[in-house]
Amino acid sequence: MTDKIIQSYVFHEKRAWFVSTIEREYDVYGGRVRGPETMVWNWNPKTKERGIRIVYQSDTGLDGHFDVCRQLATSGLIKEN
Repeated sequence: MTDKIIQSYVFHEKRAWFVSTIEREYDVYGGRVRGPETMVWNWNPKTKERGIRIVYQSDTGLDGHFDVCRQLATSGLIKEN
């Protein structure tokens, strides 16, 4: 089961992205745990559709979500930590 935490649409020059952070269950050794996951797709504002491929993914919560949004809005790039 997944729960949506936050979603954002980020724009830089002529590019746009859809950023989504959810909480979901992960299968790990010894059982299941819940945790956050942030994913980024390219976004087409004209058709209101996101790309098929995920362009970035991490196991971050709100802080990570806002950091990714800030990076994209500022430079159009996401720096790997």
